Amino acid sequence: MQKQVKCPKCKTPQPLGEKCVECGLDFKEYARKLKEKRAAEGAARKQIKCPWCKTTQPLGEKCVECGLDFKEYARKVKSEKAAGAPAQERPVLSPDEKKPPGEKPDAKPEVKSAFAKDDRTLAIKAIPRPPELSSIGELMSNAWLIYKGRLLTLLGLYLLSVVILLVPIGASFGTVMLTTVGSPSAESFVTQTIILMFGLLIGMLAWLWGFGGFISAACDEMQNFKEALGSGWRNMWSLLWVYLIVGCTIQGGLILFILPGLVWTVSFFAAQFIIFEEHQRGMDAMLKSRAYVKGHWWAVFGRLLLIVIILILASVVPLGGILLTPFMMIYMVLIYKELRTIKGKNVEYARSGGARLGWITIAAVGCLVPLALMTAGGVSIYKARPNLMELPSVIMKEVQKFRIPGQAPPPIEEQASAGPEASLEPQLKLFKAGFFAGEKITVRFQAPSTYAANAWVGLIPSTVPHGSEAENDQNDISKQFLGGITSGDLEFTAPTTPGIYDLRMFDTDDGGAEVVSITFAVEDGSSGQAQGVSVRTVKRTYAAGEPVDIEFSGLPGNSQDWITVVPVTTPENVQGEFFTTSGVKSGIYTFGGLEPGSYEVRVYFDWPNGGFEVKARYRFTVE
Repeated sequence: MQKQVKCPKCKTPQPLGEKCVECGLDFKEYARKLKEKRAAEGAARKQIKCPWCKTTQPLGEKCVECGLDFKEYARKVKSEKAAGAPAQERPVLSPDEKKPPGEKPDAKPEVKSAFAKDDRTLAIKAIPRPPELSSIGELMSNAWLIYKGRLLTLLGLYLLSVVILLVPIGASFGTVMLTTVGSPSAESFVTQTIILMFGLLIGMLAWLWGFGGFISAACDEMQNFKEALGSGWRNMWSLLWVYLIVGCTIQGGLILFILPGLVWTVSFFAAQFIIFEEHQRGMDAMLKSRAYVKGHWWAVFGRLLLIVIILILASVVPLGGILLTPFMMIYMVLIYKELRTIKGKNVEYARSGGARLGWITIAAVGCLVPLALMTAGGVSIYKARPNLMELPSVIMKEVQKFRIPGQAPPPIEEQASAGPEASLEPQLKLFKAGFFAGEKITVRFQAPSTYAANAWVGLIPSTVPHGSEAENDQNDISKQFLGGITSGDLEFTAPTTPGIYDLRMFDTDDGGAEVVSITFAVEDGSSGQAQGVSVRTVKRTYAAGEPVDIEFSGLPGNSQDWITVVPVTTPENVQGEFFTTSGVKSGIYTFGGLEPGSYEVRVYFDWPNGGFEVKARYRFTVE
């Protein structure tokens, strides 16, 4: 039976051959690269520490910092131990000490760098590594070479992370918009908040997966798209934990003294790469990053600051920021890898519980202080919970121009409040600013529990003076008692006579005081409706440039029913700004602002079959 092998890339079992039958991987080439990578890692691990100046460096004959001859030092230490004499406190760097007294020693020999190309006396077994970070130009050049070969993979992973972040958030926001009604309650607001938070949570976790794959691919030049996503999935929770603990620590530093937070932002930049390259988690990754940067902080700061400035400037150009982000990630990975080579993968960092306790305390401050502030804000919102019910309507009024059929528009608040202080302020709210004669009027009220059971709300002409409960009671068209209820809806019928009217609340029917009122208009039904069709503007008068809200109902539901706004003198066969209802029978639509003048809203049916026959019209003014 022929020998079977498993492809190291796609894991497909197959007969022994030169290339994978599934993905086409060249086994010999892969083995060669793997051998070179392991040899380089092995060489990088051959680090020694000078016994005199304590500098960590690649294995060699002399210290690159102080020039100590390692072999000579070892020989003297060995001979002194053999003679029973204590080891010298300071190693001898040259044979000058053996010269007769009074004879000046030779000048100190020039110490050549272990990395000088013309030094033939060194026999360094490890692969030479730079003792300092490469220049910015060299980093840019190296990053550009990798960027050109990895652009599609890295850009694809980055864009994927953005898309999978936005889709759940957009879906949850859309769900809230579709389910928001014109008369929201506190319960519906809580439900909508939960939906939004759930979408945000799913989006953030999906982003961690995609962005983790992006980081993994930037660290490993041999990873393809699928392998990077697999690595991102495996390390998703580790990345979340590192981002949380690093973020809280930096935030704690900013809260306490500001400057430490800025310093730690640079010191901890490599923590995310250590997760994928060295498979260390949480505080280990954070503190190891700090150990790598220690002694090179200003060099790292300057290099990171430059790439951030370049990214900001590139973002001004369309797609510039998106295209440069993979380059920035490669650039940062190269800085991390050079720091790891200089300091050694086994660099020492704080591991004791006492040392970590300080970092945990700072992270706790960075986490708990914002949480306390948010809690205080939540308490304030709860104390003002009557206004909490209004928030969905405010949001909907700003972002939703066109409403789903059957949904009521948000209340138009024209209110004043007075009277004694109580747990609830007296309020009256209407869903529209005007009504047709005989139309049902729904008013939402709120009243303190201290009001008498015979407190009442009355429909009263605006010409009746405000204030006196007795005079208003004599002139009301209709009224309803609250009966001790603190909130709810009351229904009235619009008077048959067009005009301006008020709904007024009184705290008692026994000589009480007027506590709040709201004004609305009543117009002849024929002015804005025909054949059962209703159309009107939310307000009778608009300011120049102010958006105009149009309410309509009773349309037959043809896909090409349409509504337009034109100056009153415009012929009926000429349209201005218009919209088609797409089969919607009722709703509200917002037109753009208009110049001062008199205008008319016109409703037409079923274009082109219905021609230019106006089915309903309504006049309004722009001042």
